[in-house]
Amino acid sequence: MARQHTHGASPSTQQIRTVGQRRREAEEKLEHHLDEARHKDDHRTPEQDDEDTQTGSQL
Repeated sequence: MARQHTHGASPSTQQIRTVGQRRREAEEKLEHHLDEARHKDDHRTPEQDDEDTQTGSQL
């Protein structure tokens, strides 16, 4: 079971390190997803861009 600190107590060094590591991992994951999205957009054709802007009236 996880130990919780009482109100007003400072987090331990290990807790701070864990939070920092999780934050770095989350930032790396976000950057990876953003790179994938940029890469995907780089390979779109003008026709695909047109499809995104149409309202669906050409069914």
